[in-house]
Amino acid sequence: MAYTVNEVASQSGVSIRTLRYYDQIGLLKPAYYGSNGYRYYEQEQLTLLQHILLMRELELPLSTIKELIEHGSFNESEALVKHRELLIEKVERLQALIAKLNEMIQHPEKKQALLERSLFRGLDVRMSHHQVKELRSVYMAGRAAI
Repeated sequence: MAYTVNEVASQSGVSIRTLRYYDQIGLLKPAYYGSNGYRYYEQEQLTLLQHILLMRELELPLSTIKELIEHGSFNESEALVKHRELLIEKVERLQALIAKLNEMIQHPEKKQALLERSLFRGLDVRMSHHQVKELRSVYMAGRAAI
């Protein structure tokens, strides 16, 4: 079954403009273009969009995502497991930040000491080099690493 760009946008929460941009940069091409010029997406593209959105949630830049998709040959199950692991790490980091904020709110007199002891710890939202390497290994299975 084919879906229009409007249907995909509605189902995924991604704007039509973003889908058009992904097409323009070659990140997510539609399955085909109709005679009316509409973009049509099928299951393969929807699955790819899901992976793109998971990688975006991990704050990977579009250039890295495109590189993984273009050069990758991955086991979808392994990729989903790795996405889950990385998202769990992100959740744990966010929970630690919430705990730190709660402590600062509940004990304003300790705020300065808390800041000095753990200034910026947990605030780095970028994926570590190790995490990116792990994700690459899943997408690049069977190929030489980039």
